Amino acid sequence: GDREGYGRRREQTPPEVRAQKEREREMERRERDTRTIFAFNVATKATEREIYDFFSKAGTVSDVRIITDRHTRRSKGFAYVEFESKANIPNAMGLSGQILMGQPVMVKASEAEKNIAWEASRQAFQAPPVAGPQTLGTVPIRVHVQAVHPDVTEADLTSIFEPFGRIDHLQLTRDPQNQAQGLAVIQFTSHMDGMKAAKELHGLELAGQRISVSLGPPDGSMAQVNEIDDADGFRLNAQSRAALMQRLQGKLGAEAIPQAAPAPVLQAPAEAPRPLHQGVLGPASPIPTPCLLLTNLFDPKEEEGDSWDAEIADDVKQECEAKFGAVTHIHVEKDSPGDVYIRFATQEAASTAQKALNGRWFAKRQIAAHFQFAPVYAKHFQC
Repeated sequence: GDREGYGRRREQTPPEVRAQKEREREMERRERDTRTIFAFNVATKATEREIYDFFSKAGTVSDVRIITDRHTRRSKGFAYVEFESKANIPNAMGLSGQILMGQPVMVKASEAEKNIAWEASRQAFQAPPVAGPQTLGTVPIRVHVQAVHPDVTEADLTSIFEPFGRIDHLQLTRDPQNQAQGLAVIQFTSHMDGMKAAKELHGLELAGQRISVSLGPPDGSMAQVNEIDDADGFRLNAQSRAALMQRLQGKLGAEAIPQAAPAPVLQAPAEAPRPLHQGVLGPASPIPTPCLLLTNLFDPKEEEGDSWDAEIADDVKQECEAKFGAVTHIHVEKDSPGDVYIRFATQEAASTAQKALNGRWFAKRQIAAHFQFAPVYAKHFQC
């Protein structure tokens, strides 16, 4: 009798109540993401406590999650750090490039759809899926990576992309002389893992240049990796390969790129561009900001007069405001290899300028344009 009475008293949670609780959990998760940053290039020996102490300089840290290998449980050099307040995020971004256990930590803002670490932690404890119709999550997908530095190896790319999911194939494209062409194709077992990797890593600065990550169709064979067809967005021929090499040369310096015979349509540069260097604000921001550093604009040894830096600042500001948008601050670093720092009124204007100016030739000098961390810029220039 008592058991029957208990059974009658027990009631299931109404569907609308369950739905409301799920919505509340989702809102809480999204709110946490606004207070979270994604750290990469973290020393693999760094513990949660050491990462906690490192980021506590930016504000009160409420949680640290290290992304680990699914099999060995060892750190993959990535971590998510959650702060008590989203007001701490700019300070955390300003820590990018600072040293932890002998290597610079890089920082990106996290977004709700990119919260890979916590999702991976949940999936690790779920039971294997029941056999049935194939879902989108289990459909393989191919990811294209462009602008890969020639010194970056397949092992390097594996260590960066593997934390997001199982990789079926990964291959760097090479020419008949076995020279890297700056392109890689990666096939993920899971469609969702590939999408997450593309969203998180697109624009990541790797070995001094920013990679581009895009999605392609699944393909079980990697035999045609050196000749991607038009359906995937582009095809490399001799001319486009030469153009790609010239663009890479403009970013990395002539000595860093194996030189091939140029296509007839390309003109040899009048002066070999200088290798990338780190300015007074430290490493470049891996994500767009309103702040830019233009390098190789001038040679201080060739300038004359007492106000040549002010003249350059005026010229650059006038051109930028005429073509891209309002400039709120500009500074010419006189004792530098041609550095000009610019802060635009909007991030959109800075992004337009970066795309237009990066690699552009000016007075026989090739300009490089890189985003700078806004908090670091504001603190240094007091603006």
